[in-house]
Amino acid sequence: FIGNRRFRDTVMKYRDDYAKSTRSDKRIICKQIITEVKSRGGRFLTRSGKDWTNLEDQKIFLKVSQALRENAATRWNKATQSYKAAHAKKVALQSSAPAMAFLAEMSSLRHALQI
Repeated sequence: FIGNRRFRDTVMKYRDDYAKSTRSDKRIICKQIITEVKSRGGRFLTRSGKDWTNLEDQKIFLKVSQALRENAATRWNKATQSYKAAHAKKVALQSSAPAMAFLAEMSSLRHALQI
């Protein structure tokens, strides 16, 4: 759905600021995202049986803050993966087995293409 995609794009725009912010600033960022979504005519909906209903403001706030935290976790996981890949390459290159060195090089190339 286009609305979900726009919401995720908006969240991604604010995620770095959110990760560096104080608790009170995080609330402001959440409110800013909600305002931005609503100003474009977007709504926060939930399924109620066969119908869709608007979420309450408190639940919207929780949804936005959760989305921002999930993106922060994704960024952390990518940093961890980069560290592990670099460490594995270093260990493999120190190995005397040519196959290990080849696998390490392939792993680093694959990682570079994903970034």
